[in-house]
Amino acid sequence: APRNVAYCAQVPWIFEGTLRENVTLNQVYEQDRYHRILHAAALLSDIHILPGGDLATIGSFGIRLSGGQRARVALARAAYMEHAELVLLDDPFSSVDASTGQHIFNELLLGPALQGRTRIVVTQPHVARLNRFDRVVLLEAGRVAVAGPPSEVVASAAFARLMAGPSSSATSAASGEGDRAAKPVWTRGSEHGVPEETVGAVGMPVALPAGAAQLRDLEVQDRFSFATMRLWLGSAGYGNLVLFFVVVFAQRLLFLGESIVLASWVDTKVVAAVGGTSDRTYICVLLLVVTASCASFILLYWAAGRLSLAASREIHEHMLTSLLRAPIDRYFDKQPMGRLLNRFSYDLRFVDNAIAFCVLMLVAFCSGFLITQGYVLSSVHWAVAACAMPVYGLLFYYVYLYRGTAVPLVFHSKFALSCIQDLQGVVMSSCVSVRANGMRADFMARHNHYSATIIRCQYLIFHVAKAWVQSRVTLCYCALTVLFTLGGLWSGMHMGTLA
Repeated sequence: APRNVAYCAQVPWIFEGTLRENVTLNQVYEQDRYHRILHAAALLSDIHILPGGDLATIGSFGIRLSGGQRARVALARAAYMEHAELVLLDDPFSSVDASTGQHIFNELLLGPALQGRTRIVVTQPHVARLNRFDRVVLLEAGRVAVAGPPSEVVASAAFARLMAGPSSSATSAASGEGDRAAKPVWTRGSEHGVPEETVGAVGMPVALPAGAAQLRDLEVQDRFSFATMRLWLGSAGYGNLVLFFVVVFAQRLLFLGESIVLASWVDTKVVAAVGGTSDRTYICVLLLVVTASCASFILLYWAAGRLSLAASREIHEHMLTSLLRAPIDRYFDKQPMGRLLNRFSYDLRFVDNAIAFCVLMLVAFCSGFLITQGYVLSSVHWAVAACAMPVYGLLFYYVYLYRGTAVPLVFHSKFALSCIQDLQGVVMSSCVSVRANGMRADFMARHNHYSATIIRCQYLIFHVAKAWVQSRVTLCYCALTVLFTLGGLWSGMHMGTLA
């Protein structure tokens, strides 16, 4: 049994990388042999129209290439594996036109590119081509009907029945080149003058998908913008938004009201030690405010859940409708599987869970910050408020630095996750090609690389950048607390209000 095998599947296997990398695989690049094989595979003319030539990135499943170009890249890869003792070609002419198929047959299959190697080829019932093989095996109903020299197989009754079928007769009548079917062939030889032996077989034709031939548009990585947020807010519904903002604002006011009631109570006890309002009044007011604050918390999470469900339902329906209506040739054939899986799994889960929580925390923080700090600044002396402005500026500067660091890391992590899911999809759908081309170690290395990238990004986001900004923000709040305390003491502020 041969130890090295080159395999070209009927559905071409194209991995993420340049065209040259897809042809040379993990072998040494030899320019002369490389260009001879590109000529034999009829790829030289295509390289001139590709942006970047053979260094153009052709992506997962060849999303920059047409169906015929993908097939010829896979054929060139099989031919470039010079150490392969056996070459398996599954229907190499199905995705190319008649003239290109004849060129590949003469220059690649029977030319010097594969000379001296055993070739097993699946091909269509084309008499002129079958006569060039040494042996032909004809399959009928999954069994070997006849095998032998081409002249004997072509003259057999089984071959006559095959040619009498409606699909084969239509193929033969079209051009005599019949590049639309799936069937077998075998060649064998030596580089030292031993006559080559060729074996071929024929089977039933198969239909080709109508794939698009144009290049894919250049991919860009979009960044978060207000238009993106406006899409989510519009999906949530403006009625739900108004309800949510009203509840958040009321909850922050009630939270501040608790502090104000306690401050007034302390000031009354300190300043007016004799007489004044009784403790019972403050206790009743405080109890009323606390009860309302607790009720506002319940209403707040109810409004947030209502907002999140409305947005998630609308976005999911819009995504699913758009996906089901997307054209197969212009969308599904040109999108990596990992990207689609990531959009409908991790990203959609993030939209369902994290965005609503982030919006809740952001709105609650902003409203609480504005209400609380506005009250504090209005209570202290104007000089103290002026001294606090640089600290506020430093606080927002730290937040700006954190966003500039965390957002690219999040994008990098999500891109690596899409690549992992894409690799998993490729392995599940093309495991035979991956193993036949000796790419298991390379795929494992790429999988480990992307996994390590995700882990590093998550660590930098949550354990480095987040800890860094939290420590600086806490330091700024401590500075504000000290500043307001000293300023309140200096301006003679009441102790309850100061607390």
